[in-house]
Amino acid sequence: MATSEDIYHPEWLELEKGLGSRPQLTANVDIDVPVFNGMAEQLAAQWPPLEVDLITVDETIQATDTTPAFPVRIYTPRNKGDNLPLVVFFHGGGYISGTNPP
Repeated sequence: MATSEDIYHPEWLELEKGLGSRPQLTANVDIDVPVFNGMAEQLAAQWPPLEVDLITVDETIQATDTTPAFPVRIYTPRNKGDNLPLVVFFHGGGYISGTNPP
């Protein structure tokens, strides 16, 4: 019979070790959202802080008169040059869990 070491990538196994256990997701939103958010907090604590000097602006965009407005967060390097690339990222996260920190 195959073991976890045979099935999972070593980096994932290290992540599980850092979390203290394998996350158990159940497909029940009421259970999985807190589990996922706790896992994300534990992982974030392991990452180094960003070393980019950014200006962060929160805006709300009204797409049409009949649709609800939606929040956007705009990040701009403080020491920006000309002709910067643009990235548009829509985070879904399954649209059930996670949150954008204030």
